[in-house]
Amino acid sequence: MEANVSWNSHYSFTGNTRNHHIDIDTVLANGSLNRGANPKELILNALGACAGMDIIAVLKEKKSLPLTLNIDVSAEMSKTKPSYFAAILVKFKLSGSTNESDAIIACQTSMTKLCGVSLMLTKVCPVNYEVYLNDQLVSSGSSKFDL
Repeated sequence: MEANVSWNSHYSFTGNTRNHHIDIDTVLANGSLNRGANPKELILNALGACAGMDIIAVLKEKKSLPLTLNIDVSAEMSKTKPSYFAAILVKFKLSGSTNESDAIIACQTSMTKLCGVSLMLTKVCPVNYEVYLNDQLVSSGSSKFDL
């Protein structure tokens, strides 16, 4: 796996991976152009997307795909410099006729067996998750891998 990052101006960069481009930046208040997510935000997006791909794969196998899957990922930041993630919460929000136990198993499997981004982040801070089905909290847990 490889990536290339090129500086544009101010604190603005372009990330390149397999001919796909992503804008990376910081907010205007930090002296940049606000043209993209900052690096830590991209890590949160990577966690959500990695887990989401796992969940869809598991539910597809069970023939229990949701109508929608939205994933909210938030991080509590340390008060130190440099700052880092002190804790992460992932909220999986599924809707539709997906079976409740299938939804729980898919999310739990991702967060304890499949999602490599979650595995890496658990080396730095606790990663907790909640599973919502049709706006109802149906499960919660912690990302723990038995390797």
